Amino acid sequence: MTAFNKDELKPIRKVSLFSLLRYAFLFRSNPLEAIARLARQQGDLFKIGVLGQELFFINNPAYIRHVLQDNYLNYPRAHTLEPFRELIGNGLSRADDDLWKKMFATLSPAFHEKQVETHFTGVVDETLDYFDTHLEPGEANTVVNIEFEMKRLSLRIASKIMLSPQLEIHTDPVIDAIDDIMQSADLRNHTRNKIRVAVSRKIPFGRSRSKIVTEAFEYLNGLGQQIIEEFFNASSEKSMFLTLLYNAYHRGEITIDQALDEIKTLLFAGYNTVAEALTWTLYSIDKVSGLRKQLEAEVDRVIPDGNLTMEKVSELTVLGRTIKESMRLYPPVWSLHRVALREDVIDRYYIPRNAWIMMSPYTLHRNEKYWDQPEKFDPDRFKNEDNVFPERYDYISFGQGPHMCIGHQMATFEMKTILALLLKRYRIAFKLKTKPVFRSTAILQSKNLILNVVSRRNGEN
Repeated sequence: MTAFNKDELKPIRKVSLFSLLRYAFLFRSNPLEAIARLARQQGDLFKIGVLGQELFFINNPAYIRHVLQDNYLNYPRAHTLEPFRELIGNGLSRADDDLWKKMFATLSPAFHEKQVETHFTGVVDETLDYFDTHLEPGEANTVVNIEFEMKRLSLRIASKIMLSPQLEIHTDPVIDAIDDIMQSADLRNHTRNKIRVAVSRKIPFGRSRSKIVTEAFEYLNGLGQQIIEEFFNASSEKSMFLTLLYNAYHRGEITIDQALDEIKTLLFAGYNTVAEALTWTLYSIDKVSGLRKQLEAEVDRVIPDGNLTMEKVSELTVLGRTIKESMRLYPPVWSLHRVALREDVIDRYYIPRNAWIMMSPYTLHRNEKYWDQPEKFDPDRFKNEDNVFPERYDYISFGQGPHMCIGHQMATFEMKTILALLLKRYRIAFKLKTKPVFRSTAILQSKNLILNVVSRRNGEN
């Protein structure tokens, strides 16, 4: 830590109990909006204290860069993902730095740009097959839950492309199990758990977990074990991801439990975030005036016959900007958390040891200090591609720094491919008439994006 005299340190604004009570009802009904309003009121860095636990909320790109890049070794993630420990173990999303470095080096070839290109045909085939068997409307329009359909499709792609084409997963039980786990770890429950931990230091009491969540963990662990048993042998058909794990295990570099953790991490992180990003992008396309026509015109120009190639994906520039803008306003991972291992100073603000750090892409991307008309959906703000990745810390939809999402290229490519094929065939209309009300799970979801109408584009192919 850089040495500072106490007189040089700046005081950190602490949110008063009265201020928190003002947001109590909104926090219960729409937690993300409550956090966004609190951030607008309190500024770039403030703290909240509950029963001796302090949470430092950071909403400034330079400060976020310090935590995620410049001094990232002081801010590990493991403890902040404790609610998902049984699901992902010590997989990449949760591993401490030494283990993370080893596993990142082991698995990064599976997510290299050239490897992403090899997945193209598989993603197209899985998408078109899913459209034919699940989305294809009859003579009339079809009412569906498009969020659930995108989860099914994304999970099929994650399992078939990223694990093995021979893998047959029953998607619905997996989706239901992960939803149960995420509900148990939503923001309000997570806050209650932190209060419970603080109180239990003085008043010990037992901790219980619902039978539903226990069964969900057991189901997903069993699925991971099944994948290990079926595909951790020389004769099975494996993706590069599984092959890298298999080779590392047989060289004695990782344990079978570590391989299992990485498989479960891929299944959890590899489909849910993509599915929600697709859902929010489709919602924006339906609700933003003129955007659908602009995208349909681009798709018709680039793939008039509907045959999408890898080269043509790169020509869908308006679609690419639309995905970026959707992920700005509706980042699937809406909050990032770290814990300070040692005391630190950020711009003369003192951060104590064990401080809990929270950064929210959702609030940062709506900060008018860094974004012009932040609530407006405007894909053209991303016309300058060089001004998006990797140096900007006011746009952190995939995180930033060394722990930036390892699969961000694969995820972006997958979303662009699916949306291009969908826009060529269908129109998705959302019945929602009011603003979305967000659920406070780890992944950005809406309580009211339920019913959607799928129709063919005027009988076109």
